[in-house]
Formats: sequence, structure tokens, C-alpha cells
Amino acid sequence: HAAQIIELPVGDSSKQGVFGTGRHPTTQLSLILLEEYVESGDRVLDLGTGSGILAVAAAKLGASEVLALDIEAAAVAIAQESVSLNNLADVVEVGQGSIESAAPPYELVAANIFPNVIIELAPELATTIGHAGVLITSGSVLTRAKETANAVCAAGFRLEKQLPQDNWVGMVFRKL
Repeated sequence: HAAQIIELPVGDSSKQGVFGTGRHPTTQLSLILLEEYVESGDRVLDLGTGSGILAVAAAKLGASEVLALDIEAAAVAIAQESVSLNNLADVVEVGQGSIESAAPPYELVAANIFPNVIIELAPELATTIGHAGVLITSGSVLTRAKETANAVCAAGFRLEKQLPQDNWVGMVFRKL
């Protein structure tokens, strides 16, 4: 892959609570896995988008349509700014909400969110992802990984890959 440069808004102190600067291990894991799994023309859902970095990366990697969702209004505003900075408004749509705002099926869902949310959303994630589609999760500490994987697998996925970094683990699940 050619190196992709992603422009992010310069933060001010009022916006510091938003996740996803690219420096956190979970963001790095997500980016590595996205680069490996996004295929040209994919429809991608970035659930819990934070700064929008993963949505922008997916678009730059060839996704034809990306929906970036976050429940936090501040994150939505920053993600929208990230999308326009990268001139990707024609590919990436940013919205406030969670999985119920999505329009399935997606070939790939990136969910850099906490294990309890993944576990709770596992059945809905299964209906959101098309057959043989991919779910990338990265917000889990190693100690919660097995519990998260079990819940996702019980919802109709198989664990395809685990990528640890520091105390975090990125996981790739394939919809059965």
C-alpha cells in the first residue's frame, strides 16, 4: 500500500474528550487491520467513530461508502471536520447514533469500542454484517478479549485473527 496521510482537525481544549488521535494502541490496531481487510468497493460501518480516523482510513483504502456513527455530538462534529479536511464527503457520511442508525448489509464493520458494548451489540452486529463479512474490534484489554470473542462467536461469527499491542487486542471476526 502507498502510505496514506490522514488529516485530523487540530484539537482545542473544548474538544479533548474525543477518542481516536491515532496514537492510542486501539486506534493503531484498527488501522492495521483495516489496511489488511478493507477491499475496494466495500460498504463500511465505523461504529463509535470518535475523530473519524477509521472512517477516513477505510475510504482512503478503497471503500465505496462509509457510515461513521457516534453517540457523542462532539465526536460527530470532529468526525465531520476530519471527513471534510480529507475531501471525502462524497464517500463518508457521519451521523449521531448507534447501530440502529445503520443501513445493512456492510462488508466490514469497525468497532473500536469497549467490550461491554461489543458484547451487548453482538446479535445486532451479526444482522448488520453481510455473509462472510468482517467485524474488526479493538477496544478490548487482553483480559476481556476471550469474553468478547465468545459473545461475538455466539452471535454467528468465527474469530479469524487476534493482534495484541501493549495491553490491548485487535480482533477480526468473520460472519458465518
